[in-house]
Amino acid sequence: MTFSALGWNPAPGEPDVVRRSAAELTGVSEIAEDAGALLRAISTGGALATWTGTAADNFRLTLEQLCADLGLLQRSYHDAAGALTAYASGLDSAQQEALRAESDAAAATADRDDAAQRVNAATIEARGQASIVNNAIVRANGATAQLALATATGNAIAADEQTRKLQQEQRTIRQANSLRDQANLRAQDAQRGHDAAAKRLDAAKLLGSHAQELREDAARVAEKALHAASDEGIKPLDPMTKFWDSTKEFLGSKEFDQFLTVLSDVGQLFVDMALPLTIVCAGVALLGGPLTFAAALAIGSAVSRIGVGLQAVAFVGRAAQTAVNPEHSDKLVNAGVALGIGAMSLRGGGVRGKVLELGGQVKRSLAYADNRTLSGAARKLLWTEFTVAKRSPAEMVSMVANGREVVNGMKNAAGNDLYADLTDYRPPGHAVVQEDTEQQITEFVEDQAIERMVGVFR
Repeated sequence: MTFSALGWNPAPGEPDVVRRSAAELTGVSEIAEDAGALLRAISTGGALATWTGTAADNFRLTLEQLCADLGLLQRSYHDAAGALTAYASGLDSAQQEALRAESDAAAATADRDDAAQRVNAATIEARGQASIVNNAIVRANGATAQLALATATGNAIAADEQTRKLQQEQRTIRQANSLRDQANLRAQDAQRGHDAAAKRLDAAKLLGSHAQELREDAARVAEKALHAASDEGIKPLDPMTKFWDSTKEFLGSKEFDQFLTVLSDVGQLFVDMALPLTIVCAGVALLGGPLTFAAALAIGSAVSRIGVGLQAVAFVGRAAQTAVNPEHSDKLVNAGVALGIGAMSLRGGGVRGKVLELGGQVKRSLAYADNRTLSGAARKLLWTEFTVAKRSPAEMVSMVANGREVVNGMKNAAGNDLYADLTDYRPPGHAVVQEDTEQQITEFVEDQAIERMVGVFR
């Protein structure tokens, strides 16, 4: 319905829809009531009474809380349904009154418009008759003047003619005045009808306003009752509790556990590959000069630190996971061990320090006390045994284990000059090597030269 006469809908809404919603809430209330009764019957049953232990106690506590929550749910939905039912009745009453107001307003509007038309028609007619009167008066005055002239000249015929005209105009004036008066009366009567209809329209609008107030009052009562019903129900979790529950659910999820495993594995991979990667990069970078060599060391150090950082993040994640579920404590221990080993690899400058230390050891192993380098024969031996041969790590370790054979090969390849030069070497912190002490020379070559070179490949 448009409520065009009132100009607005005093009581919008659909009571049937509100009643259907109330019926749905009532259905939920009944389901909660039935479920609560069933659970209470279970809690007092003989089977549960004979169950003992921690699990039984926890089950009883959970069951009691569930029964209490179902009771709150039943009362909340029951009261909410009652609030909607009452609102539907109030809305019905308001809409009935609004319909009456619209009907009264429509009738009053029609009467007012009809009266306005009658007032307009009577007014026009009265004005027309007044014009006729004015014209007749003008003609009557002319006939009077002509009659006076004819009488003065003794023209009896003209005097009779003007007398007839004067009488006719006087009759016209009387008739037009009468019709004008009647039209004015009709206009006045129609105006009174118009005013009465306007008052009835105002009364209808007041009735519409009252219907609107009825609906608004019913809505306010229903709103208050719904808030009360909501307060009686199961209390919603506060934001912090919701956040904590969501966090616990996330930390305990399988996906988060898998993410931490991958993160730890990737971090371990970075730590493990940092030293070999740095050695390879440094070896290649030597061809490019000091700057590229320094860049290679920086790359290796960054890879190592990234790996340790990933392990640290994984450790923090495992700590949070264990705080939520202590069953993950073994994974926390593993993450801590991995982080500790990774952190130890950063000591002494990390990968960069190890490479520089290794280079220093090799340099010291290939130098005399007076800083003179090995002879050409020794360099040739190192080239053929370590570089050109491209031996595997297992082969190099075997060579270390068989250091004496390597020494003999070096002696035969380098000749007596190399042997004599080695006897002149003064190892730091040791006594002068005697020329006839071949065993000491052998131990020196094994410990200071070959084993340190092979250490690169371990």
